[in-house]
Amino acid sequence: MGSSASPHVVVMPYLTAGHAIPFLRFAKHLAAAGITVTFVSTDRHISELLAEHGSRDLTNTQAGLPLRFVELRDGKAHLPNHLLTRELKKPQMSQEIIQLLEELILDVGSADSWALRGVAPASPPVCVLYDMFSTWGYEAARKLHIEGHLLYASNAQLLSITFEVI
Repeated sequence: MGSSASPHVVVMPYLTAGHAIPFLRFAKHLAAAGITVTFVSTDRHISELLAEHGSRDLTNTQAGLPLRFVELRDGKAHLPNHLLTRELKKPQMSQEIIQLLEELILDVGSADSWALRGVAPASPPVCVLYDMFSTWGYEAARKLHIEGHLLYASNAQLLSITFEVI
């Protein structure tokens, strides 16, 4: 699991809990199936996930999942969530986030990913799964010529529940 031969996807939900939690549950199921998953969000949100999970890369932890948490490097970790949400809605932020996401996708799929992003090397991502409010994933995927797929939070939650039942 998590080897350079396994498929690699980037998952980028919107930062609110109602969106991020279903996407994270779905990402964990993908990782349990042997797919390398890079879960991407704002600097603030990733710092919260790191505090909860204790590691940026769960591949070599007790969890043993090829799941990695990587921040955009947006420089806004100091903002409370309500101000961060307002900031992300500004038109100039959209292009900045797309650029940061493109760089991240290239970094996490490179042999230098330890040095660049603090995660184990993996194959280049084959697609970006993004939320209806984080359509930056679509633009970054399009520019990098990889697949991009819109996944609504309710569908991510339904898929997660289905995986738990079967």
